[in-house]
Amino acid sequence: MKPPAAWLICYDIGHPRRLVRVHRAVCRFAVPVQYSVFWARLDRAALNEALRGVAVLIDPREDDVRFYPLPENVLIHVLGRAVLPDGVRLRDPGLDRFLPDHTRAAP
Repeated sequence: MKPPAAWLICYDIGHPRRLVRVHRAVCRFAVPVQYSVFWARLDRAALNEALRGVAVLIDPREDDVRFYPLPENVLIHVLGRAVLPDGVRLRDPGLDRFLPDHTRAAP
């Protein structure tokens, strides 16, 4: 069985009520890295469940939701404030890539 993969989930939702519903749904399986940008580690079944769960909440004529697969060795440069408070880690090296460059632990 293939191990879970890292995904970047982004959305632009046209109506405030749908925005709240989509945000709540995505927070069930992903970690926010910006207001409408999330990171998740999902296997095939969890990805399909996430896609189905979000699809029923949006209006495809007005809303835009994207799931981008991330390679394990992706290089991300982050400037500005951290996603998580100092010292808090979620025990996944993929998520550490979203820490500001100056707060990352040395390899």
